Amino acid sequence: MVSDGFWTRVDVADGSEHPRKGCCMSMVVHEGKLFVYGGGVIERYYEDVHAMDLEKGVWEKLEVHRAEIVPKTLSQTAVVWNDKMVTFGGLTGSGCVNAVHELTLKGTHTWTQVTTVNQPLSRKGHAAAIYKSKMYIFYGANFRGACRSDVCALDLESRVWETVEPKSITSPSPRSGHTVATLGQKAYLFGGMTRNNGFSLEWNNDLWCFDFETEKWEELYSDPATRPKGRYSQVSWTTGKHLYIFGGDASDCTEYFNDLWRFDLETKTWEEVTFQGDAPSPRSGHGAITWGGCSYIFGGEKPKRTPRPRESRVVYSSTLYKIPHFVDTNTSLQDIAARYLVANGVSIPRPSLPQSVADKLAFLVSKSVSNRKRARPSSAAQTTDFRRKPARVCVSPHEIGVH
Repeated sequence: MVSDGFWTRVDVADGSEHPRKGCCMSMVVHEGKLFVYGGGVIERYYEDVHAMDLEKGVWEKLEVHRAEIVPKTLSQTAVVWNDKMVTFGGLTGSGCVNAVHELTLKGTHTWTQVTTVNQPLSRKGHAAAIYKSKMYIFYGANFRGACRSDVCALDLESRVWETVEPKSITSPSPRSGHTVATLGQKAYLFGGMTRNNGFSLEWNNDLWCFDFETEKWEELYSDPATRPKGRYSQVSWTTGKHLYIFGGDASDCTEYFNDLWRFDLETKTWEEVTFQGDAPSPRSGHGAITWGGCSYIFGGEKPKRTPRPRESRVVYSSTLYKIPHFVDTNTSLQDIAARYLVANGVSIPRPSLPQSVADKLAFLVSKSVSNRKRARPSSAAQTTDFRRKPARVCVSPHEIGVH
């Protein structure tokens, strides 16, 4: 077990409109803005879109044109392509859908229904990933919960779907509520729920790698004693050489998690990351994105501590949390703290600091001043781009339809 995580709540600016609570939403990030679409609670589903400026901490409910063409769904997916959020599938009040919609993320926010060829079957609880100009859809389930085992790809330029026939002997079992996170030409699928023989439920903790170029699956085996418990409706992301998972639930929504695990993609080993700070409580159906050297967790469904008879056993969140990607470095905690203080202009009286930390701060301050004197006008932007280079993340939302 490694101890190097520190969670914080993201402060909301005064006067900012707070988003509604819920789970099973889609989340994407584009040019420093977090977009939250759809999702819902047990009694209702949403079709609205909220956005947060991650620099300013300001939430707003977007004025969206042609919102009437978009169904109220949850457990749909979304990816970003060409300044648009592209959504697929999801669960409505009357069943699952297989429609594709696009929302412009710059300028006037407008929905468009995309006409495609060879549409795949409708579904919920699937996962999506973007690679080059194609949106890939992994697995999922129909309205009755029967799990699928197909991979479909939509060419976002020609608008033609194709079924991807894996060129490997083995592949993941049918499932829904899993997550897929990408790194380079590979996608990493973890967990999810399988409905065996249409009745018994199984919560998976296996990890698979799909290569977009070779179209082959590979199971990444690890010691069963040191891997996360089986679950679904967690979130996952990649950064550096690691895959991370957080949260989820199991045992027919009676067991919720707030553990953070990472998988070393080089050594093929799992380890649990303990954390400090204001961490999210156990939950599932939350969303996640990565931006600015941090991963952000929003919303989700949480178990109610003492539900009354005939009362819902869950509550919903609208809080945004973040955790920095310090966990992927070999930098000491002392160095990280010193660099943070310098970068944010924090002044601490020297006598209150240990000598080693004071020396480190003095060195970094002098180095920072020297670099600014030598820097060309564009260097600040280059530094910002380096610090904020986002990892890629795809999240599969929760299915509250099984409650």
